Amino acid sequence: MSIGATQVRNPRQIVFTLDHNIQNTSDANLKKYQQIEAFAEKHSIDHFPPGRGIGHQIMVEEGYAWPGTMCVASDSHSNHYGGIGCLGSPLVRTDAASI
Repeated sequence: MSIGATQVRNPRQIVFTLDHNIQNTSDANLKKYQQIEAFAEKHSIDHFPPGRGIGHQIMVEEGYAWPGTMCVASDSHSNHYGGIGCLGSPLVRTDAASI
């Protein structure tokens, strides 16, 4: 699938944390993860591989979300960032990809 985008405007605004469905070791799922990681590397996007941890926790621990800022994530648990005083807002993946 593709939305036709050929570049990322600001790769510093994007972080990939692969934390969903990591127990699925099917060829299709592993290929999906490889494609995401290849895209991240091609566009200089920070990314964390499957098994690294829960995305929301990674964002806080690695300093991507902090008090007084806003974090938009493609997960319904994005309100987690409120615990550190960061506005967290969920956004559907396809919408996030087009911003």
